[in-house]
Amino acid sequence: ADGRAEQNQLSSFRLSEDHKPSRPDEKQRIQEKGGVVDFHGVWRVFCPSQAFFGGRAIPRWGLAVSRAFGDLLLKEPERYGC
Repeated sequence: ADGRAEQNQLSSFRLSEDHKPSRPDEKQRIQEKGGVVDFHGVWRVFCPSQAFFGGRAIPRWGLAVSRAFGDLLLKEPERYGC
């Protein structure tokens, strides 16, 4: 079990809701912060412009999730020139 649902003999229900960029409220939250949500096989969250990371320019950088532990370019875009 992954902890996302509870089940007993009478019913089952979700304990959490995934934060996906396809959700209207997540898309709005991302866009209000200057992010870009676009579909490329799956919904992705992109920096609004190219980023500079590790001495390299990354023209279009993004994730297929809207919240993640390692998304430094999306959490602190001003540090990376986004």
